Amino acid sequence: MSASTRSEDCRHGTLAFLADRPAVAHSADAIRRGVNREGGDFTRDEITAAAELLIGLALASETPDPLGSTRYYKISAQGTLAHERGQ
Repeated sequence: MSASTRSEDCRHGTLAFLADRPAVAHSADAIRRGVNREGGDFTRDEITAAAELLIGLALASETPDPLGSTRYYKISAQGTLAHERGQ
């Protein structure tokens, strides 16, 4: 599998994970565990990169922990539509 295909698969898995759990923001580690449970084999860095790209595309948002440095990711309305449309 090429690096670009792997990155694309990671982004799709990350978006799907967030879309299936829209009420709560999730850490990169929680997303990684969920995506990998579905058959992925991605690192925390790959998930973080995927989430950052989704934020750049307005498909997700980020909320930092007010008492620490952990970043939490949540799907946006645009992300929900993109997931439902299979984009």
